Amino acid sequence: MAERILSGPQLAALLPGAAEARPAYRHLARAIGDLVLDGRIALRVRLPAERELAVALGVSRPTVTAAYDLLRGCGYAHSRRGSGTWTALPAGRAPSGVSRALAPPDAAIDLARAAPSPPEQAVTAALAAVAPHVAEHTRSPGYHPYGLPELRAAVAERFTRRGLATVPEQILVTSGAQHALTLVLGLLSSPADRVLVESPSYPNALEALRRSRLRPPP
Repeated sequence: MAERILSGPQLAALLPGAAEARPAYRHLARAIGDLVLDGRIALRVRLPAERELAVALGVSRPTVTAAYDLLRGCGYAHSRRGSGTWTALPAGRAPSGVSRALAPPDAAIDLARAAPSPPEQAVTAALAAVAPHVAEHTRSPGYHPYGLPELRAAVAERFTRRGLATVPEQILVTSGAQHALTLVLGLLSSPADRVLVESPSYPNALEALRRSRLRPPP
């Protein structure tokens, strides 16, 4: 699995004015900790190198060093020898942006999943229906740049039945929601654009925003 790394400019975009307060290192550490708590910085993400973040924020390197030391002391970060500083949560803490939306502990919402598990009977019936057609695709490469024609036609028909006239040529089948979101971000946005997100939000969507170098609100 590829390491998730936050660059200096990316983190600086999430910290407007954090380095202007005094003492700067305490406010910087508090601001980064708040970003971890509300989910705008994911867990187990490598923070920028001290020198890189200092340049991006326009502060001294000792300020960033002291902020990172405070984050580690409070449990919001930990260091790996030779591998930098990584985000974490203090023992007993949960992301505040998520915990506000939680039902009782035995009914926690898993925001890493886009939808609950489908009914087992529905999945079994669907697999049984498509099984006779699977062998047909073994006689071809099995790859279609825009998705299987049959699937695109079925999706278009569904949209049409719901009142939106659609033809298969207007349908693009992606490998999942994350794939689709990445394509949409590339089409509709440019690096440094300001975007709005829900809180709490799907953590992988926030990661897609960071990789596209977009700026969620502070």
